Amino acid sequence: MNNILDILKTKNPEFYNQLKKAFDEASYELRTDEGMQTTIIADNIQLTSHHDRMHCAEYRCRKLDLNEPISIYGMGLGDEIRYILEKNPKANINLFILNEALFYFLVQNIEDFTDLLATNVNLIIADDDTPYVKNSIIIPSEVYIDFKHNNKIKIKLANILDYDFASVNSTNRILRFSVNNLNMNKAAKIFDRIKPLNNDDINALKADEYIVLASGPSLKDNIEKIKELQSKGIKTVAVDTALACLNNYNIIPNIIVSHDPIVYVQFKNLILKNKDNFKNTFLICSAHSEQAFIEDYPGPIKYIFDDNDVKIVPEIDCELKNFIKFAGSVLLETTAILKRVSPKKIHLFGCDFAYKGNTTHAGNLYNEVSEKDTKKNYGSFIKILCNDGQYQNTLKSFALYRDYLEADIKSSPNTEYINYSKTGAIIKGAKLG
Repeated sequence: MNNILDILKTKNPEFYNQLKKAFDEASYELRTDEGMQTTIIADNIQLTSHHDRMHCAEYRCRKLDLNEPISIYGMGLGDEIRYILEKNPKANINLFILNEALFYFLVQNIEDFTDLLATNVNLIIADDDTPYVKNSIIIPSEVYIDFKHNNKIKIKLANILDYDFASVNSTNRILRFSVNNLNMNKAAKIFDRIKPLNNDDINALKADEYIVLASGPSLKDNIEKIKELQSKGIKTVAVDTALACLNNYNIIPNIIVSHDPIVYVQFKNLILKNKDNFKNTFLICSAHSEQAFIEDYPGPIKYIFDDNDVKIVPEIDCELKNFIKFAGSVLLETTAILKRVSPKKIHLFGCDFAYKGNTTHAGNLYNEVSEKDTKKNYGSFIKILCNDGQYQNTLKSFALYRDYLEADIKSSPNTEYINYSKTGAIIKGAKLG
């Protein structure tokens, strides 16, 4: 054992024992990599550049306020800590250790880590509740090493590294089609015929319990449970894409929520396969939903809209703009609506945020994802821990949406959320049904 580990063991035996236990149980493939400088490769992931390492550290730290508390997620080879302390020896640094076993190995085998013993460097073992703060840096290599360990915080950091990949990707995709839909709806005088969702509608929707039906693969595993709850008179709200599965079992929701601007052109025959079934089902769509969907729909309709919609069609601007605030998918629009309704209990079905094997959605919405697709879109796929203890493929965007839902759950302390997706991602704050 070297001097640093000796000191850590003396100062904080519990902290040391956590590191040692992780090291004893881990099995990394580690080797050195030589370039202009030496670095370490762990499980085929290079920890740092092997060229000008301190220049890379300087670049990574360029936006930090060195006079404010700094958080570093992952250690790499400690170059960023050295750079910060060189610029401000009194800097207050919180180092969140993402991979305890790797940290132990590096401190044990590389002598140049005395900076870790500075009194203003706080060593913290990360977990799923580790907060992300703005005055911080992320060591990218450590996020992708042993992705199953500290899975949730690493997923969050992966999305942040991608400049909130899911949010940007989703927004750009929606805007691409929304402008055309808004202009077509305006020309067809859609906004003269249907009105925005308002407080009277929310009051009319008041109920103690709701069933939420999303389109994750596990939806079809719970058909009998859904029918059982429906038979008790519990109201049901379904996202549009869930209808592709629900129609096969004659499950008719009380409410349908739709947001995506191209969902109908893609899945018309699956979503409204039996239109007459929906004469009494309330559709809450978006101002940028497709004209054909709105005009084909046989039941009552209201729409929601936001700042982006008003930029294209200023005529719809009124106090109901941003009446429903959400970010992400149609499921999150659904839960945002229910937050206003404030039921005592919400039953979640098909809220998987994960694939099931190669299946992405219930109801044959998309073809199964092949191994070739996984390799082609490698940067978009990650592994996520599910309720059955298995790790499944998911998209970074799905993982981000899971985070948004968890934030909604946390901000709704008077509503109990029950998650029936045994094979879906763990949703913090939701009880497993």
